[in-house]
Order: sequence, then C-alpha cells, then structure tokens
Amino acid sequence: MIDKQKVYNLLGRHIGFCESSFSGMDPDPENEFWLPMIEELSKDIDETIAFMDELDQTEFEYTLEILDELIEKTQSHKLLEAIRRIGTEKNINKTYFENSIERASCLFDD
Repeated sequence: MIDKQKVYNLLGRHIGFCESSFSGMDPDPENEFWLPMIEELSKDIDETIAFMDELDQTEFEYTLEILDELIEKTQSHKLLEAIRRIGTEKNINKTYFENSIERASCLFDD
C-alpha cells in the first residue's frame, strides 16, 4: 500500500523548491524526491494509477521526472499505458510527454 500522504508531501516539497529556488532545483533531488517517490509508487501499480489520476496537471508533470526509473523498477506495461492516458487527459506538453513515454517504453526487459 502506498503512503499517499508521504507522496503528496514529497511532491509539494519538490515543486516548492523547483518553483521558488534560484536554481530551479531541489538541493538533492535524487535522495530528497526521486528515490523516495520511486519507492512509494512502485509498491502497488493499481494504487499508483489511482493516485496519479488524482493529481493535478502540475503534480503529474513532476512525477514524470521519475517515469523512467519507475517503469524500469516495476516493468509494468499497465502503468505506462495508464500514464499515457492520464497525461493525455491532463493536457501535458505533448513533446515533453511523448519523449518521456518513448524513453520509458525502451526500459522493459521483454
């Protein structure tokens, strides 16, 4: 079971750093955001899909930063297809979004 509150806290903190800091980046995004997010969102694919459906456009866009690692860890075609659907519904920047999906689709072992 994913800890939705933890994920929302991680997202909020990361978005706050990125949108308000001079450099536009979290001081240690890998350890402070990416790794804990991957850990939580890889626990249960169905819960992760439902959670991503709940996110607003900005929150969803920031989760795309970990898409490659999340797909590589879960090896879930179902998750990638759901992310494709959700991103389309949320009108994510088409070029950025399609590039993210294409990169992630190359990470399946099969």
